[in-house]
Amino acid sequence: AIGTFELKNGKKPNVLVDLGSGCGRLVLYPALASAESDCDILWKEVHGIEISSLMHDYAVSILGKGSQQGIFSVPSNDPKDIQIYLHQGPASEMKDVLSQADIIFCYSTVFDSQGFNVDIGAMVLAKEWSQLLADVCKSGTVVITTDRALNPVHGWS
Repeated sequence: AIGTFELKNGKKPNVLVDLGSGCGRLVLYPALASAESDCDILWKEVHGIEISSLMHDYAVSILGKGSQQGIFSVPSNDPKDIQIYLHQGPASEMKDVLSQADIIFCYSTVFDSQGFNVDIGAMVLAKEWSQLLADVCKSGTVVITTDRALNPVHGWS
């Protein structure tokens, strides 16, 4: 996904969004990885969007514990630090966050589906997902889904 973004846009991605972030593992990992190694990708911002208040609250508590232990700097004024944001609510209410994304990851197993599309050989996400992302994503955004494809009718390839 990073290579695809770089090819399409001629630059490294800066903003990662995990749509359906659950307990926040994908959101917190980039901060941990960049702090511990010479990571090629240094995200400026990583956002998690989670609809479940239970999972969101758990992610917030993990981030808080990590911050208390000095693992994460939240909030940080140092431009070298990754800014970590956790948002709770439906994706349709997070258009401002989605519109900033360079790369969006969706663990889409539980997302509604239109069924199997023979032409692309995959389960296709329900119209609400493909349309929402087509409407709000900036040109060049790369969206990764796990086992349901975005519908090509909305411009996705």
